[in-house]
Amino acid sequence: MTNGVLYSPELADRICDEIATDTRSLEEICADQADFPHHRAIYQWLRKHPEFERKYRVARIQQIEPLVGSMLYRIRNAKTREQIMAAIAESKIIMWLGGHLVPRLYGERLVLSDPEGGPVKFILERMGEKKDAEL
Repeated sequence: MTNGVLYSPELADRICDEIATDTRSLEEICADQADFPHHRAIYQWLRKHPEFERKYRVARIQQIEPLVGSMLYRIRNAKTREQIMAAIAESKIIMWLGGHLVPRLYGERLVLSDPEGGPVKFILERMGEKKDAEL
């Protein structure tokens, strides 16, 4: 399953660099690189090598950027109805991934403000007392 490929920190770094800059799946990346192990071996490496696991997770987060770029490219270049529908479907998946992997950049946000964009004003009342508070 490893194609005889042994773990090394250098190879782990190359794998993570490839993931971080490519839009393809781990399976596709491993199949295209003769010196990479089978993709299933990488899952074993993740369990055995905590430093690789950390770098792999970072690489997956970084992969959102090329995925977003490819999504925008496909949307801009879609000509037929089928291409447009495929681009929309892919965009939804990438938006979901981005929102979960990098919520600070791509997640949905709840913004509290008054209609003019100022802070929300709350009125707190307790047993006859009335106090204004700003958020």
